[in-house]
Amino acid sequence: MEWDGKTLIFDTGGEGQRLLSHMEILGKDPEQIDMVFLSHIHGDHTGGLWELSAHKSHLDVYIPESFPMGFDEAAVGRGCRVVRISSPREISPGVFSTGEMGVWTKEHSLIFDVEKGTIVLTGCAHPGIIGVIKRAKALIPGGICLVIGGYHLFSANEWEIIKIIRAFQESGVEEVCPCHCTGDLAMSLFREYYGEKYIEGGVGRGIGIA
Repeated sequence: MEWDGKTLIFDTGGEGQRLLSHMEILGKDPEQIDMVFLSHIHGDHTGGLWELSAHKSHLDVYIPESFPMGFDEAAVGRGCRVVRISSPREISPGVFSTGEMGVWTKEHSLIFDVEKGTIVLTGCAHPGIIGVIKRAKALIPGGICLVIGGYHLFSANEWEIIKIIRAFQESGVEEVCPCHCTGDLAMSLFREYYGEKYIEGGVGRGIGIA
């Protein structure tokens, strides 16, 4: 994504060659990447970094504080600059990390302060998607115009999902784009409840956030 004159990648997928192939199809040059934001330690979110860093040196890589130290060593050895994040902070003008959240699988999410409101971008939302939304609202008071990413609801039942959808609505979330680990049932229910405010995500899909 392009922001304030910089190009940011949010998570890198599990396979570097696949990441680079998708970038080529989309006309994105690895040499133009400035920042990589890794939401959590799972390999399907971090594995592509190694191949990417072979094509672009001096990447700024933002990771949760809980990442193992061996990750830093491997990344620095490939020319990256690693920035560990524990508490909420601004990483670029108008772009914030929620700070590390969660107990078992720790994670941080991205928050964008745009003219229309706040945009929340999650990896898997392991700490709980509602908790992430609350953190975003605490950092940037006002409305949330979009929550995009994994909501981690693939194992939730219908009642649990509807309860979460209502919490979204009560929090003033205007549009949703659930993907990745959200689960088919949850995606179907969000589509039903949000109607035309439901955005279909997917590889290669462009979504304007300005």
